[in-house]
Amino acid sequence: MPDVICHFMITLFPVLRIWMIFVSIACLFSCANKSEKNVKRVEEKGIPSTSPYDYSKVYGTWVNYSKFGFTIIEIIDTTNATFQTFLDRRITGDSTIEDRYYYYKSKAKIGYRHIDIDPKNMSPRIWVSTDMFRFDYKLKKDTLIEYDKMGDQMILIRIKESN
Repeated sequence: MPDVICHFMITLFPVLRIWMIFVSIACLFSCANKSEKNVKRVEEKGIPSTSPYDYSKVYGTWVNYSKFGFTIIEIIDTTNATFQTFLDRRITGDSTIEDRYYYYKSKAKIGYRHIDIDPKNMSPRIWVSTDMFRFDYKLKKDTLIEYDKMGDQMILIRIKESN
């Protein structure tokens, strides 16, 4: 009887091993396919309409100006935005750079994540993605506050365009 059990186990394990590999590969491709579809949906539509917030409040022109330079973000909709920044490197204390002035302009997209909603004041959190950079912001009334893992950084205010 033990020989029969041993023979059964020896023939069963390779089949189970092949079955487990097949199931693992199927799950892997299934998960990868869903994440690609989700990424495409977000890229095509920008901010989904299922958001609990009215993200049209983000649309407009946002400006930060200081002695170091300026940043302008113009948001028309979630997939149509422009990011510009100008920096005087000598004022920031970097005197070793040959190019004193730095200017960057890029098309951008915006989006949000539900998990980034601040539960204390329920201010929505958005991101702005350019060709080279990604920035995270908190929206509070007419103010965008750039933040990162070190805390709050730059503050941009909404400007009213004159007609």
